[in-house]
Amino acid sequence: MYWLLLWFGLWHPSPEWGFFGHRTINRLAVSTIPAPLNQFYKRHAPYVEEHGVDPDKRRYAIPQEYKRHYIDLDVLEPDPGQPLGRDLDREIRLNMHVFGITSRGDTIVWVPDETDTLWYHSAQVSCPMSREVLLEGFSELVREDPHAEVWEMAPGTQGIFIDSCGGETAINKVLFVDQFSVHGILPYWLPIMQKRLTRAFLERDVQSILRLSADIGHYIGDAHVPLHTTSNYNGQLTGQNGIHGFWESRIPELFSTDWDLITGPAEYIPDFTKAAWTMVRESHDLVTDVLELERSVRDQLPADRVMCFEDRNTMNVLTYCPGFADAYQKAMDGMVEKRFREAIHAIGSAWYTAWIDAGQPDLWKMDPEWSEPAEPVLAEPTPGRTPFGRPHDN
Repeated sequence: MYWLLLWFGLWHPSPEWGFFGHRTINRLAVSTIPAPLNQFYKRHAPYVEEHGVDPDKRRYAIPQEYKRHYIDLDVLEPDPGQPLGRDLDREIRLNMHVFGITSRGDTIVWVPDETDTLWYHSAQVSCPMSREVLLEGFSELVREDPHAEVWEMAPGTQGIFIDSCGGETAINKVLFVDQFSVHGILPYWLPIMQKRLTRAFLERDVQSILRLSADIGHYIGDAHVPLHTTSNYNGQLTGQNGIHGFWESRIPELFSTDWDLITGPAEYIPDFTKAAWTMVRESHDLVTDVLELERSVRDQLPADRVMCFEDRNTMNVLTYCPGFADAYQKAMDGMVEKRFREAIHAIGSAWYTAWIDAGQPDLWKMDPEWSEPAEPVLAEPTPGRTPFGRPHDN
């Protein structure tokens, strides 16, 4: 019965931490800001709360947005002894595939050598091609469109590429295909956002400060969700479809009013890049428990105590039973509450750090009549509409 209802679309999981979760986390992060900066954030708390869901809404409008919300560490970093580098551009280049289209319309596929970063290999050409030769001109393409996933270069009417054996291949078009960032760039994106927020503080650009504060709050919230760090992001690989919304949305909606979300004051972060990676690695360490404990609790209950019908927005929908959700969160020993609380503190600390690094500008002395950024309100995702990227709201 459960799988039939899933198939016919009667079960509607909530997105991400849920709009409720992201708004709540951003609102509570305001309470962590020390004086005197707290005056500024308290004044604009409604804005950073309401716009804490904007990155989710952008996933329905901007094709490149989706990959900023997660990273598949199990795919990109299968060996914990060989951690990823901190330079995203380098990682993209190291993992990129190159496609050459000949004058006859044939396609040559060059893939990176697994043991030697100097060469690309191809099943169609016996001798490897120098990485330097193939990637010549690629940097210019990236400067023109840094967020693309496929870049196209036309090397003249017929570019001649010479392989390591001296063989010549005439190519009319070259396609560079990013094989890395499709698996997520969250810990690479967070430092970029932090630098932008620091610059906005430095320039006393209040509108940008508020927009970026709301956005970085969302991404930091995502970094604290274990299922944002694995390719099995919705339990789809283990027969646990729907666990994503269950963990990060259903449980907070049901139980967060009973949680202890007092975190203490925000703290200065001396190395934000390191902190970003720590967030996602700590989340990734919890993935096994998230999946195995859900399975264990589910197996102990009859089906009608796992999924229940509930009235939501004038609809009678199938969702996880409160009793099952309570048993699951207890089995996890309050994991969701802890990650929720840690996200709140991390967001406040990011805001506070950007202000410190910008020289502590006295923004609260600005005109008290100053209004929030005048910008179009992003529409709520309509039912049935699919975002760019992954099919689940990750």
